Formats: sequence, structure tokens, C-alpha cells
Amino acid sequence: MALALLAPAVLAAAVAPQLVVDGQVLLAQSADGRVRLVHRAGDRAAVSVPALTRALAPYHRAGREPLVRVPALAWEQERRVTPLDGFDYLLAGSARLSADGGTLAVGAGREGALDAWLIRRGQAPERMLPTAMARYSSVTDISADGRTVVGWLLDRQSVARGFLWRERRGVRLLPDPLLLPLAVSADGTGLLASSDREDRDSLRRKALSAVLDPDAALLPGDPGVSLWRIGESPTQLAAEGRALAYARLQGAVLWRTREPGRLTVRLGHESQTFEADALAAGQVDRVSGGTMAANGHALLLRGRRNSVLLTPMQKLPLPAGLLADSVTFSSDGRHVAALFRASDRPGERALRAWWRDLTQGDSRRLRCAGDPAAGRLFLSADGYRLTLAGQAGGYCVFDLAPEVQP
Repeated sequence: MALALLAPAVLAAAVAPQLVVDGQVLLAQSADGRVRLVHRAGDRAAVSVPALTRALAPYHRAGREPLVRVPALAWEQERRVTPLDGFDYLLAGSARLSADGGTLAVGAGREGALDAWLIRRGQAPERMLPTAMARYSSVTDISADGRTVVGWLLDRQSVARGFLWRERRGVRLLPDPLLLPLAVSADGTGLLASSDREDRDSLRRKALSAVLDPDAALLPGDPGVSLWRIGESPTQLAAEGRALAYARLQGAVLWRTREPGRLTVRLGHESQTFEADALAAGQVDRVSGGTMAANGHALLLRGRRNSVLLTPMQKLPLPAGLLADSVTFSSDGRHVAALFRASDRPGERALRAWWRDLTQGDSRRLRCAGDPAAGRLFLSADGYRLTLAGQAGGYCVFDLAPEVQP
């Protein structure tokens, strides 16, 4: 397949958005792209909660305040808004919606508290952990049906622990040697977690730092990576490493570990392991990271200078201009989207969206009118509904499904 077909400069004419919403910050979206968690734009200053800030300070880089105000937090579905009251702030990036958008798991609070909450649309919020169990707690992931949630807590001695919550079964701490959960499978039967058997207090600190600040560099002595099928013994993939991507439908893991003299990226599931450099087959100069579809059938590998997109049928270099760290896939790996920098006018370097059907070769370039700084992409599970969100608020929804011929 010719590289020119992928380049943003030669894509088909821009697609007009189906829905344009101003003044709302988009936090999370359902699998079909029709239910969204939003809050009013404008008041996004960090919340000053001295005790909480001091407690979390050791776990994230200096100057990165994880709490943001949530004015007018609400569910939104095609302009219909359901307010969600009771919280003054939430932990940035913790909001997770179930596949149907009807259940929210989030770390939020008021008056100095931070708790892991489960909120079903139209029902009162449910605190997942007993107050005596945790000083602070939050969420890292939720299963597709909303009945399984994983997260972390700081106990009364400020020791970080991982927890698993299941509907009708309540909460339990993760078993040894698991430290903190990073993601849960779509069906809620397994999870990906950091792990190690030695020096657990310092390793928990490092593991929680990775949860709060996933962009932090890998350091020697980081926790390992493990898979756990709930009820069985955990399977350790790496004694020292950091998870980069997890296929929630299939269980494959992409992780990075430090080998003598260099960083190594591997792809594997239980006993099968592949070197990322070998998968890239020389098209990427030293693989450093990646992104994976939920079913594990599409994989983007990032290198120092370029990136390559892998599917069972093809291996495509990602063209210059596309931001590799913004790439997202549909659940079945048939569609891909990313941000790219465009120059619509002299001196303007706006962010736009690019979308491609990997099976049919159809491509689109997308933009929200009046928003030169779109910063987040949300792609529906089937790949045909893309939401392009602005950094300061507002978003556009695009319907990319092919027209049905009579």
C-alpha cells in the first residue's frame, strides 16, 4: 500500500461534524460514543487541599497537581444533560465509564476527601471502600459491564495498596505479589498490575507514581509487570518493567523493561513473548513505546524518529506529521485515528484529527471549526464515531460510517 495514501496532505476533503458542543470539557465516553461525562469549561484551576496535596506529593512529579475542579459535572447524551452533584473536585484522568456509559467509576471528593466512587446513572453515588479501610482512594479502570473496578488506596499509614471491587462481593486487596492494578479486562475476569516480591514499600511508591504520572521515565528498580486471572496465581511477565498497552479483550500486553545498556519493548501474553524491534523489522529505529487495539490485532510501535502500524495483513510506516502518542484504535483494530499538525494559515500550527479504515483504505481529515488546539481523541468501539475534544473545552462528534447504498 502506497505511503501517500496515509499522508494527511492528500486525504479526502474534511468531514463536517455531526455534533458541535461548546463550553464543555470531555472527560470520558461510552463505547458507542453517544454517552459522555463532561463538566463546564472555564474553572479548571487546581484545587487547594493542603492535607491531600501533601499526601499525594511523593507520588507524582513536583508541580503536577492531580486534582481539578469539576463545575457542573454531568452526563451528556445528544444535548440531554443529567447533572451529577456532590463533588467539588476529581483526580484528573481517573474517570472511567462502563461500555454503555451508564456506570461511572472515579476518584473524587470534597472538603479534603478523596474516595473511589461508583455512580450509576440516576442513582446515588456509592463509596466503594469502607472509610476505615483507606485514608484516600481512587480508580484506575472499570470492566465493560461496570461490575468490576480496580484502583488504589493509601491506608492510614499512607502505604499504597491495590484493590479489586466486584458487584455483590465488595472490595478486597490485591494478593501478593501484585502491587497496584493498571487495567482490568473487558469481561472483569483478569487484570494487569505492577508486581514484585522485594522492598514492597518503595515499590508501591514507584508503582503509584506511574499511575498518577504515566509519562514519567522508566527508572532502574521499577516494579515488574504481571497478569492475574482472578482466582488463580498471578503470571509475572517481567521482574522489572512498565506496562505500555493492554488489550482488554484479548489480554496481550506491551511492556518496556531495562536491559543491559538499553531499554527493550516486548509484546506478550503469558508464555508467548515477542521483541518489538523484531516485529518492527527494521522500519523503526529502536522501539520505545506503543499503542494496541483492545483485541490485540493492531499495534503501533513508536521509535526515536518514526513509527510503524502493524496489523495481521499489513505493516505501514506512520507518516511524518502524525502524532504517534495520540494514536487510538477501534476495539477490533480495523480503524485508527490520530492527531496531526496542520498549517491552515501562515503561522498557525493547529491540531487536527486523521482517521483511516485499515481494511478498506478510506481516510478522512477532521477539524472542529474555531478550535485550533484540539487535544484529545475518542474513538467508538466500532471505529465509526470519532470525538475531537479541545484542550480548553468544547468538542465535535463525527459520524464516519459508510453510506448505505439503496
